[in-house]
Amino acid sequence: MRTALSLCLLAATAAAQDPARNPKLHIAFVGNAGSERAEDFRKFLAQQYGEVQVVDRKTCDPKALQGADVVLLDWSQQEDGVIGWMNDPKAVKRCPLGERSAWHKPTVLLGDAGLNVAAVWDVAGGYG
Repeated sequence: MRTALSLCLLAATAAAQDPARNPKLHIAFVGNAGSERAEDFRKFLAQQYGEVQVVDRKTCDPKALQGADVVLLDWSQQEDGVIGWMNDPKAVKRCPLGERSAWHKPTVLLGDAGLNVAAVWDVAGGYG
């Protein structure tokens, strides 16, 4: 898992900057701040990449992520009643990353984040 995550982060950052010029990256982890999982990710990412900003997913303001080189979004279907989205796709009204048209950061989606973001942004992959 760690190797796969490292490879995803390296691929995502290739478009963001030249790692040879600046090997330390600013990573934003958006998830359940204060949880054991968030702390494990923070420690691992800090060892590998440098500065890590942990942002609580429930109160995330996309403007707070502007300084990050790469954003990791950790979002489980088991949280916040998200699991009911299949019965009511509008039940999840807000994406922590903001509006789809305004999001341009290299992003790694963890857990069920891909499905949840697809449902909220109404893109293929959020259904059937």
